[in-house]
Amino acid sequence: MIIDTHAHIHPGRDGLGAKHDASVEAFLAELDRSPLDLAVLLPIEPLIPNAFVFEAARRRPGRIRCHGSVDPRRGDACWEDFEQLAAEHPIVGLKLHPRRQGVTKAHWPVLKGLTDRAAAHDLPVLVDSFPHGKGALRDDSLELIEALSEAVPKAKLIIAHMGGIRILEALILARTSYRIYLDLSLILKVYKGSHIEQDIFYAIRRIGADRCLYGSDHPDVPLNESYESMRRELDGRGFTETEQDWIFGRTAQQVLRLNGEGAG
Repeated sequence: MIIDTHAHIHPGRDGLGAKHDASVEAFLAELDRSPLDLAVLLPIEPLIPNAFVFEAARRRPGRIRCHGSVDPRRGDACWEDFEQLAAEHPIVGLKLHPRRQGVTKAHWPVLKGLTDRAAAHDLPVLVDSFPHGKGALRDDSLELIEALSEAVPKAKLIIAHMGGIRILEALILARTSYRIYLDLSLILKVYKGSHIEQDIFYAIRRIGADRCLYGSDHPDVPLNESYESMRRELDGRGFTETEQDWIFGRTAQQVLRLNGEGAG
């Protein structure tokens, strides 16, 4: 089974950058042309609303699942928001995007509470960890994930984009707990041809294929381009069929509990 665990759409065609078509129609057309059995869409409240993503999922029942999102800036009220999401929709996890959601250290009690609640539902928390734009060198998303792992040991935590430029630090962090996973989206496209390209596959081997989740980060990387590129690299670097089965699907099936039906 081939699962893309990290894809985005946006209510505005250029809502994720003028270079990309983030519309529902473009995503569905790509999905229909792709070899993917399943794609997972990620909302980012309030920028990419849950309702918008859930509606897109209903247009391809059985092929699209969704994370849920809440806005940590709502304070304790977002705990109720999450509980309602988990009760009313078959979400596969909780997406947090500290940079786009304006999260600061002051939100720590809220984030810990959300992680507690996600763990109680056996839902993973995926945290964006790609330093970008102004303040990139002050990015502390890995420190946040480390703190959440220590405060909520039962939580399943996913480091999005393998930590970006901090990939080896992300690997060190992931090796501290079997409940921390690496999301492989975007990073190969961004760092292709750099020394970090070698680090990507070093990290996969060190942590193990069963701790890695394949993703594209559509629309930044088209669905087919992302899949074919990663498959080609894994083949060329001697990853076995079994290892690739884990990376492209089995890890996601276990971590996101994707064996059941549902459209987000």
